[in-house]
Amino acid sequence: MEKFIATPEGVLPEKQKSDYWCRRMENPDAVWMLKDEIESFNSAIILRAREAGKLEFACSLEDCPSSVPFEEVRRSINDTIPETFFQRSLLTSEGDKVPAEIRNDIVDNATAILNQDMAVRFGLVTQRTNLRVLPTDLISCDEYIDNDMLQLTAVSIGTPFALLARSRDMSWLFVQTPFYRG
Repeated sequence: MEKFIATPEGVLPEKQKSDYWCRRMENPDAVWMLKDEIESFNSAIILRAREAGKLEFACSLEDCPSSVPFEEVRRSINDTIPETFFQRSLLTSEGDKVPAEIRNDIVDNATAILNQDMAVRFGLVTQRTNLRVLPTDLISCDEYIDNDMLQLTAVSIGTPFALLARSRDMSWLFVQTPFYRG
């Protein structure tokens, strides 16, 4: 059975396979950077993120403190919420509209238990996981249901993270990965 792969308009399905791109490289087995060059490159990215005040997008987990003041965690969670969250439709995965009043409950679930400094714990992702803004499977979108503003990215197996908070209902973790927070 052939697997169907959805691609953006104008993108050939074969471009979704690595061998397509490797055939176009002059020397696909060449070493591009040595270990110390990679570490220097990564450090430069983190330094630029720090200077720009964007550590949620690139940080070293080794620099995480042992605890974070609860107001800072609450502010971090609120900062991830898209400005349009309270204006856009909330939908189920089937496309049915959800009452607008549920938005405050969702935000409260994410932030209500934060009443003390949060001890930072560390872990590794054990299965591919969605990194979402808030503890809900509901979709926040304009006209295209597959353009969910609450879905930040996906996190691969083995990705390290710092656990910053847990939702009141214990269904959602607010984490910092080396490249994203949610």
